Amino acid sequence: MIVVAKCVNSSCRRCYRFYLRNCKLLQFCSAFSCSKMAPTRVISRASRSVYEPIVVKSVDHLNSDNAPKHYTSDYEGDDLVVRRGFPFTLLLTLNRAILPEENLAFELRMGGRPMVHHGSLVRLPQIDPKPNEDVDGYTVLASAGENLTVKIHTSAKTTGIGKWLLVMKTTHGRRRLPYVKVSDSIVMIFNPWSKFSDNSDLLVSTKCM
Repeated sequence: MIVVAKCVNSSCRRCYRFYLRNCKLLQFCSAFSCSKMAPTRVISRASRSVYEPIVVKSVDHLNSDNAPKHYTSDYEGDDLVVRRGFPFTLLLTLNRAILPEENLAFELRMGGRPMVHHGSLVRLPQIDPKPNEDVDGYTVLASAGENLTVKIHTSAKTTGIGKWLLVMKTTHGRRRLPYVKVSDSIVMIFNPWSKFSDNSDLLVSTKCM
């Protein structure tokens, strides 16, 4: 547990540096002994867990559900092969439940220095898509404790073809927690079934037949 204490004497050598840095409000382990520390309140370890960054412990690509909808059942390997312009579903297992005051966002990244204007970075905010809308974003299908089921939407016009890294960003109030990896095994391919695809998809599809 952590003892949140206020130093009653700034001349205490063991806490003087922290006294200056934290404006008299310090956090020390309860094993820290100093006769000049006056405890004001105690925070249990359980209450501190809400400030732990979210970590994705595992991800289920739900291939048995996604592959038939994307016409990719014949593709072999561990990667999730999906067609741009068609949404796909993921089941995430997190290290803790998402708090009501926390906001999530996802990003698709490609390469070492992904940039939006290069097409190698696709931001995926939470959206409420309309039917047959070509849009980037995500929707939450289910959230129960540490399990989170999301549907990822990509644009058939602008999403690049290739292997993507999917990451998740959490915002807690004004505090932005670090990006965490969701999956680096998402392969985006052309989609001649989408009405939003350009003619290049149709040409590639014809050549591959």
